[in-house]
Amino acid sequence: MEQMNLQIFMAMNAHAELHGFPLLFSIFLARYLIYLVPLMMVTGWLWGNSRERVQMVLTLIAIVIGLWMAMFTGHHWFYPRPDVLGLGNTYLSHSADSSFPSDHMTVMWAATLGFLMIKEMRTRGLVILCASLTVAWARIFLGLHFPLDMIGAIVIATTSIILTKIFEPLIANFLTPSIERVYRLVFRFAIEKKWVKR
Repeated sequence: MEQMNLQIFMAMNAHAELHGFPLLFSIFLARYLIYLVPLMMVTGWLWGNSRERVQMVLTLIAIVIGLWMAMFTGHHWFYPRPDVLGLGNTYLSHSADSSFPSDHMTVMWAATLGFLMIKEMRTRGLVILCASLTVAWARIFLGLHFPLDMIGAIVIATTSIILTKIFEPLIANFLTPSIERVYRLVFRFAIEKKWVKR
């Protein structure tokens, strides 16, 4: 498994002379595509129905749990990043924390599963699915992660969604209505103007 991980990494990693538009575009994918997640969550809340809002809250909680699990895993099962091991070519600077698992993939996979759970959000889920696979490729391509880091993130994000789903009745009946009350107070003017949904 370890040998296969390294072989796939070396096959996917960028060559030593990467520059210009291919480098800039890869950096954009690796660094900024993740912002689709909060963008879709905010727009989903502002213009979504009650089912979508419950799912937004559930997904957000799953992301937080997933990131905590990823941090715990990285702390107790530290694995150096490729550049620390002197492997491949690295084109983005990163702190020398654990390569395993990928935080980016944890966030994006939790959002993918969360969005795909209900019919109203499936299109967004498919967009984030494509984006998450692109980000996984870009972060390996630029030398930030190994392929197993992405697989580990998928397992952690899936676990966090399952754990959060257990508490869906509490989220739907208590937490989301409380957040909606605050939202309606803060966004009262925009709601009255029908710029956003009540």
